[in-house]
Parts: sequence; structure tokens; C-alpha cells
Amino acid sequence: MVAMTDKVIRSISDVDALWRKVREVPRRTESRRHSHEEQYCLGIFLLALGRHGLLDYPFTIKQGESPDFLITEKSGQVTGLEVTRATEPWLQREMTRADRELQRRELMAEASGIDADPVLIALSESGWVGDEAENQWCGLMRCAIERKIAKLPAFIAAQRHDLLVYDDTPLPAVDRRKVLAALNPWATDLKSKTPQLGRISIIISLDVLFDVGGESRILPYVKWSAPDLDDMPDTQGFSERAELEGRVEVERAIREPSGAQIPTLKNGTPAYYVDTNGRIIKRTAEGRRFEVRIRENGSETIVRKLRSA
Repeated sequence: MVAMTDKVIRSISDVDALWRKVREVPRRTESRRHSHEEQYCLGIFLLALGRHGLLDYPFTIKQGESPDFLITEKSGQVTGLEVTRATEPWLQREMTRADRELQRRELMAEASGIDADPVLIALSESGWVGDEAENQWCGLMRCAIERKIAKLPAFIAAQRHDLLVYDDTPLPAVDRRKVLAALNPWATDLKSKTPQLGRISIIISLDVLFDVGGESRILPYVKWSAPDLDDMPDTQGFSERAELEGRVEVERAIREPSGAQIPTLKNGTPAYYVDTNGRIIKRTAEGRRFEVRIRENGSETIVRKLRSA
């Protein structure tokens, strides 16, 4: 994947084509570069805006450094878009280690004709009570945003600089509505003190929290509550979007307590894991098991109850 140079986007068809090109990112242990992640985030962001009628065509994208992208609108206004990640260094190290281990398991499984077991990453031994996960999540987001804000004066000149934050936090699914409400006052105050700063948006899984502290909208990748089954022929179909959303949620779900046995956290909080069929499974403290789906607000929907293991 090479850097984008003066890529013109004329319609939602071009946005969809861009997303299809950038959504497959190399593995950590292979040829992945930072530019892959930047383009992946750009693709999700533009797709969310395009599907919700928030793009004004045509516009031109140019990839660079500081900011990561310059977007020139048909009016001639130039907006910088900087992409950053909210995470913890130890999680990135663990994810790289897990990817190496998974490659080893896949090679062994291929040789024996069986499915490779997923590699689980332990996030917490005690779990999260009440709004602890949401509070920690907001703290990590604020830190990631403040780090970038400090670098804005050195960026290439633009009418405004937007910030796009990718959620890669070591936390379970959070309630999108709660964290958006919690961040809004802080982001509004931050913008009032930082004239160069435009919109702040956050990618959670494949959904976008758009313009935090401003318009403040949740732009879901899949509208589970009211799916659009009559998609335009030049946009991604509902079934394909749902499949990709499920795959991303599975990848996040494996960040759970590991071990030979499927555990329950010490305080009785349910444990989540992925079975060999790729389903997200919830196990309660009492040993009951449920297949679940993550909803757009971060909460879960029970698909079916399963027999105890």
C-alpha cells in the first residue's frame, strides 16, 4: 500500500472503493506499517460520513505527515486530519506476542487438519464494576487527544485540523452513549482553548463517534436496530457489513482472561471468549453460557442460550 497522492473522491462509490482497498491490513508480524493503520482509519471515517450524508463532493485527499492527511474541499478550504491511537504500550506488546503465537498455532493446525485455537489476552483479573470501564476509557482518550494537541503548532498550515482517534484500549466494550456524554463538556472546553482544533472523532470497533464536543453523533457501521436492507448497488451490502462487524468484534473479544479453562473473573463478572466457530460466548459466574452480539452502544444482545460446557 502506497501513500495517497491527490486522490479525488467524487461520490459514495469512490468512498466505498477506498474502504474496500484499505480495510485489509497486514498482520503485526508481517509487513504492517503505520500508513496502513492511518488509511484504514481514514476509510472507516469517510465511509461513516458518506453513509450519513455528511460529505460534500468532490474533495481531494493527500497523505503526508503532520497532519496525516490534507483534505481539500471543492470550495478550496483545506482541512488537516490527524490519526492517532488511544492504547497502552503493554497491550501493543501483548498483541504482537499473541500474533506470533497464533501464527505458530495456525501452522501446527494446518499440518494436522484442525482449527487453530485463539490466543487470549488477559485484560484484568478483577473486572470492572459500574462505570469503571467507561471512566478508564475516557481517561485514555483524553490522554491520546492531549498528546496530539501539543503538536498542533508544528503541523502544516490548514484552515482547521481535525483529530481522528482509534480506540485500541485494554478495556471491554463500553457504552458509546455514556462515554460520548462524558467527553462532550471536556472536548467543548478544549476546542475553545485551541483555535486550530476542528472536529474530534473516535473510532470504536467500526462505529464512529463524530464531532465530540460539537455536533456529537454516533455513526454506526451497521444499524442493528433498523438495518437498511435496500442498500444502493454501489455501496457495501448489509450482510457483508454485518460479517465484517462480527469479525472485528471477535478480534476484540479475544482480549479476555486466558487459560485452559474458560474463567469467570474474581468478582463474579462474566467472562467472554470466542469458540471454534467464531461466536462470542459469555459465561456467567453460575456457569451458564450465552452466545452474544455487541450492539452499537457497546451493550450486548443475547442471541441464544447454550448448554453448559
